[in-house]
Amino acid sequence: MEAASLLDFSDFFEQLAAEHTEDPCDGFGLAHVKRVGDLARKIQEQHGGDWAVIQAGALLHHVGGAHETAAAGLEVAERVLQLFENTQYDDSFANEVASCIENMTLAQHSQVKTREAQVLWDANQLEWLGMIGLSRLFARAGRLGTSLFGVDASIAPLNDPIEPNPSSVQNMVFYVMSRLPDKMFTETGREMAHQRYEIMEAFFARAQAESFTQR
Repeated sequence: MEAASLLDFSDFFEQLAAEHTEDPCDGFGLAHVKRVGDLARKIQEQHGGDWAVIQAGALLHHVGGAHETAAAGLEVAERVLQLFENTQYDDSFANEVASCIENMTLAQHSQVKTREAQVLWDANQLEWLGMIGLSRLFARAGRLGTSLFGVDASIAPLNDPIEPNPSSVQNMVFYVMSRLPDKMFTETGREMAHQRYEIMEAFFARAQAESFTQR
């Protein structure tokens, strides 16, 4: 059965996401997966890939949990396989979606192989960039109790932004997020990533200027 030919798959995936995805205030819930879906659509329109697989991966990559670590990705993939049981979707489709979800985190970059997985990886990482990316990093800092400003090159860059680490938000931007644009698999993702990273640089340039005027 061809996944792309199935009727009403958009409504089905959106319903599953709404029923099984938490919506915390730190940028990792239902609103996040919908934004990833919108970004993935823009990329897919330029670079191809099975939209049914891509949309399912985007909307379902946080079912039952709100973390974005490699381990959490494996857990979510298992939940997604269970959700697809006894539905119109065959094992081949379910396994493809689950495989994409397993490899959507920054740490799994080297495991991304298919066009669908590439589109999803790019879309998911774009959420760490720009003003939305800053908002998510500020939420992370509040949860972990880390500072907002300060650059310390001695703190090793993370493989995954959500990992506990004493890095400030500014450190995360300059030593982790700065690597994302060149890691993008698609030209569209790369262009969007560079634009969003420039916004982050401008934010900290402005913040530094304000700190000097207050002295």
